[in-house]
Amino acid sequence: MSKQLFPEWMLNVGTALFIAVILIIAAMFFKDVLTTIFSRQISTAATLISKTAQPYVTKLAYMQQRGSVGSGIAEKGTDYFFYFLLDNGKYITLPVTRDNYDTALENSHGTLTFKGKRFISFTGETDGTRRRSDDNANSFVSLKDSF
Repeated sequence: MSKQLFPEWMLNVGTALFIAVILIIAAMFFKDVLTTIFSRQISTAATLISKTAQPYVTKLAYMQQRGSVGSGIAEKGTDYFFYFLLDNGKYITLPVTRDNYDTALENSHGTLTFKGKRFISFTGETDGTRRRSDDNANSFVSLKDSF
């Protein structure tokens, strides 16, 4: 009969805990992916309450060791987000592209289309539609006539 370092019940409990931790980490990692895949596309009336740009910096240190230089990653950018008030009274935050961020106007009403946590479109007033309506409201005057 060989002598074991740990009793068999401790090995079983340790194995069960290890498997549980691995499953929890996998579920957290794939949660957003699964949400995006299995959620349905929703179109609803919404108001663009606010939009924010959040800069980020990701960097690793470079170091010299025994005549060679260790490489690293340096990344700098900005994440863009829209905050919507839906017609049912709930709030939702969605990441958007810079083009969407630049053209959308805060406090505009329209139809929001999204799937899970992925922004698809918003048909509210944009910077371009506001400029067109302002230009059309002006009257142009020549030397003799008003158009």
